[in-house]
Amino acid sequence: MQTDNTTPPTIEVDFKYIYDLLMTDIEPDLVTGNMPYLDAAYEGETEDEKEVRLERYRMAFEVFTERYEQLMDLWHKELVKGKSNIDLEVLKKDLPQDNDE
Repeated sequence: MQTDNTTPPTIEVDFKYIYDLLMTDIEPDLVTGNMPYLDAAYEGETEDEKEVRLERYRMAFEVFTERYEQLMDLWHKELVKGKSNIDLEVLKKDLPQDNDE
């Protein structure tokens, strides 16, 4: 009897990746690759313009937090569902097999 010794591919996802993925759609200024250039990009803006921009950033972080929490809830549900499926497969293997041969 041959067994399948292959392992599923692993995907390494860190917080920075998730942050950038979500923030790209919310506020591109706040993607980690863009942040070092914000001072130069907004050089010469008035205090009123800066205040408006910072409020936009504050709102962006609120939206990010909501979406991040939704994503974590979804992943948790998928993990629980996946674990249940794996548990069922293990149980099936442990049950006696009908051999009609």
